[in-house]
Amino acid sequence: MTLTGMVGSIIMKWVIVDEVSRLAGVRTVQADELYDDTSLQLAVARTLGSNPSTRMARDDQVYIHVYHGRVVLTGRVSSSAKCEAIEEAAAAVPGVRSVVNRLEVARSGLGR
Repeated sequence: MTLTGMVGSIIMKWVIVDEVSRLAGVRTVQADELYDDTSLQLAVARTLGSNPSTRMARDDQVYIHVYHGRVVLTGRVSSSAKCEAIEEAAAAVPGVRSVVNRLEVARSGLGR
């Protein structure tokens, strides 16, 4: 049986998989497409950290908020190119339903 969709937490995911696996006639349970917000937040962070075009510079600050698969990005980055790359990378993470990009681009020379 393949489970897909969103759950409230990783614990809820484990409970659902456990309960479904106990149903009569169910031999295996695939939950690769059953997502929770905490795991999505971590997956987005790992994706951004592993990509040279989205990796954080010293002055960059990106906050990732996830609610029912909707990713909201807030903070400040060094360029509009990085802002766009971060949004695209977050949207490509499996399980992400949408991305709201509220990142600001820092104006060079200010505050130094």
